Amino acid sequence: MHFLMSSECGNVLLRRAQAHVVLLPSAGMGHLTPFLRLAALLSQNHRCQLTLITTHPTVSLAESSLISRFLSAFPHVTQIHFHLLPLDPTTVNSTDPFFLRFEAIRRSAHLLPPLSSLSSPPSALGYDVSLISPVLTVIEALWLRLPAYIFFTSSARMLSLFSYYQWQPH
Repeated sequence: MHFLMSSECGNVLLRRAQAHVVLLPSAGMGHLTPFLRLAALLSQNHRCQLTLITTHPTVSLAESSLISRFLSAFPHVTQIHFHLLPLDPTTVNSTDPFFLRFEAIRRSAHLLPPLSSLSSPPSALGYDVSLISPVLTVIEALWLRLPAYIFFTSSARMLSLFSYYQWQPH
């Protein structure tokens, strides 16, 4: 967030320019719920403008209901629908619906709604750890030089394993 200095009656006041944060959660309640908690904190007292990118269709009715309840509770949050490309399940070695959704999001990342066309340019993008590789490519192509933050929805122990594993000889 940017802080602007101004002087009024000899006092120095800090005014905060409103940040615009875009959040992109992944599939599954274990990924969606922490994102919506973060969104609720960020939008509390209208501290920042918030845009939530939601994938459609959702994997479960529970996800759809949670998103609807969240948007009803926070009507000032902007929702952008991200319609996924159909995924041919024969191209993936899994039948798990959540893994299939992760893969569909990853393969559709290049179709992310243009963040540069939002009414207010975004200040930052927060996205799920499961979307690292496809989203980074999209962000690098943006002219905005948008700061991106990876949201890890698991434990610190899992993060250390995740970070360390890539450096191990296979």
